[in-house]
Amino acid sequence: MASITNLTYKILSVKHLCAVRNLIEEHFTSTFSLGVYLNWTKEDLIPTYYSLIESFLGQGNSLGAFRDKDAELCGVVINVKHDDNERIKYDKALHISEKTATIHRLMVAIGGNELSDILGTKQFWEMKMGTVHPRYRRKGLMPELIKRSTVLAKQRGIEKLVRFQTYNKALKEPSKMDGFEVIRHIELKNYLDPVTGQKVFSGMKPPNDVQLIIAKTLT
Repeated sequence: MASITNLTYKILSVKHLCAVRNLIEEHFTSTFSLGVYLNWTKEDLIPTYYSLIESFLGQGNSLGAFRDKDAELCGVVINVKHDDNERIKYDKALHISEKTATIHRLMVAIGGNELSDILGTKQFWEMKMGTVHPRYRRKGLMPELIKRSTVLAKQRGIEKLVRFQTYNKALKEPSKMDGFEVIRHIELKNYLDPVTGQKVFSGMKPPNDVQLIIAKTLT
């Protein structure tokens, strides 16, 4: 895995909104396995999930990797501080896309609306929409963004980082989790959607057949 030279890592703000949205809208959708399974498109996400990017960047917790200073944004991780009001606002917009609502119901079932209780703190960041441009994948860029997020979170008094992941190897190879631990999981073949009563994700294949919440304690 060759590393990338001439990268600059920066804390992102709303001034980076255009570049961040372009990267995420073009390349996150195609890598999110639950969405791919449901034929989720960026058009499904733009009115709801992607519309939150600006407010997330406004928190000043997210990080981007730029090639040749500001010439090209090649990777991003959106770090979002716990905010019940933002969650409620998002929940109210879910009628726009049934595919989005289906995925949201899965996240609620695993505990997505109870993260502060599960983690035992409200001082956490949820790591969302981590995306690397295809030209820069498998070069260590995302692990570096996560490492730098850990440092930044500690500096700001954050106690835990949490991520949602659809990946059963995290259960089988915990030594490769870089300090993250599995705290909740659902086998997708057994999950029943509470609205439709259907096993909506039962056809997902390994290694993307288990939905996880993983967390890292910053002590």
